[in-house]
Amino acid sequence: MSADEALAVGRRLIEALHTDDAEALRACCAPDVVFWNNLDVERGIDDVIAVHEVERRHVPDLRFEDVRLTATDAGYVQQATIRGRTVRGDDVRIPLCAVVTVEHGRITRLEEYVSTSHVRPMLEAMSSGR
Repeated sequence: MSADEALAVGRRLIEALHTDDAEALRACCAPDVVFWNNLDVERGIDDVIAVHEVERRHVPDLRFEDVRLTATDAGYVQQATIRGRTVRGDDVRIPLCAVVTVEHGRITRLEEYVSTSHVRPMLEAMSSGR
């Protein structure tokens, strides 16, 4: 896979997340894709979509800003800032780095690294039940 093809997958993934398009998100990923982040367990695509829906209920304007994608031999690295405001009124600003493996035009593994302290406002909003 070329660097341009891997980066195109990354751009489609971000667009799918911005537009809450579950089918487009699935189309970016291999059926057995594994999503991992340093705060949680490994998840499959169905769990990722479910968690994203919960995040959106509590942070309706959740978005990626300052996105930088860099091609690697195995896929790409994404650096970005997740921003939004919780329904409780707390600002969300989460710097992240994701290492993404792409095979045959689809994501097979995404490893996301974020700071616990930056994620706290979003997690508190999600656990409040509001």
